Amino acid sequence: MKKLRPVFLSATGLLAALALGVHTPATGEDGIPDTELGLSQSSVFDTPEPEAYAYDGSASDIQLLSSDQAPVIPHEVRDYERITTGRNRCLRCHMEPDLIGTEIPAGEATPMPADHYLQLASDGGDAQIDGARWVCTQCHVGQANIAPLVGNSSVE
Repeated sequence: MKKLRPVFLSATGLLAALALGVHTPATGEDGIPDTELGLSQSSVFDTPEPEAYAYDGSASDIQLLSSDQAPVIPHEVRDYERITTGRNRCLRCHMEPDLIGTEIPAGEATPMPADHYLQLASDGGDAQIDGARWVCTQCHVGQANIAPLVGNSSVE
């Protein structure tokens, strides 16, 4: 019969000592209250819900923070059908490539700009939308009259 190595016995003894002798309670007097585990001063078990906003129906322009920022959507979209690979309700009103560059009367739908298309009808054939621009809400957000969560002092 072979002798057991001292290293194996030392490791086994250490594991046994840890398993039997060391105990740190997760709750109780020695534990950390769940309200002190993060930056939020609420319980980690609470599910915070943002305050609901009501769209006021105004189509007033919200100041854009940079020239590259996508404009906000000036109408309610919460009840629109979900955008899928074969369906996008936004296109019903905004896919008007013939109106690009023309003056649009107030209250009328703004046509998508030329950079949202792979090919315009004026180039021959049907207008084709760039797949990267298909999901409008990945860049455009609904307009809401709410205070900013974080102040912004950037200047372009």
